[in-house]
Amino acid sequence: MVAESYTGSKISLKEDHGIDGKMSINSDTWEPIEKLHKGEGWPRSEAYVQKRYEELKNTHQSWPDRFVLIVFSFLTSCIHSFSL
Repeated sequence: MVAESYTGSKISLKEDHGIDGKMSINSDTWEPIEKLHKGEGWPRSEAYVQKRYEELKNTHQSWPDRFVLIVFSFLTSCIHSFSL
C-alpha cells in the first residue's frame, strides 16, 4: 500500500485469492524450488536433469523470482557436478 501512496494510486497490487479462497502460492510452490537450490531436488541422471530444468522453466516462466532461482540452482548444480 506504500507503493500506491507514492504513485498517487496509479498502480495497485493484486492480492492472491487463489482457488476456492486458498492462496495459490504457499509452501507447496516454494519447497521444491528451495530443494533445487540446496541441490537436493535434481534427478540423478544428467539427461533427466536437463529435461527437468526445461520443464521447470516452462512452468515458472511467468514468475521472475521463481524462474531466476531455478536457473541459478541449475547452473550451480552444473558447476558442482564439474568440480567433483
